Amino acid sequence: MKRQTNINETRLKERIKKLEEDLAYYTDNCTIVWMREDVLSLDDTLTEEQANDVLEMMERKHDSCLGINWDTIQYWIEEVKK
Repeated sequence: MKRQTNINETRLKERIKKLEEDLAYYTDNCTIVWMREDVLSLDDTLTEEQANDVLEMMERKHDSCLGINWDTIQYWIEEVKK
């Protein structure tokens, strides 16, 4: 039996494909993309606004020596929930 695809999953795949196409132009860099779904996978009690706040803080406050990883995402989740 074929698995029915969730509309959100389909939209997410379309967004990823578009991002990949857009980023293909830049061949001399490395780009890592974190999405709201990544944040919500760690804490599904967050609102969309809170998840967006986490992404914003990750971008604005990241330490380029450490990068962004699951631990830093968890840190910003805890900060946003305070």
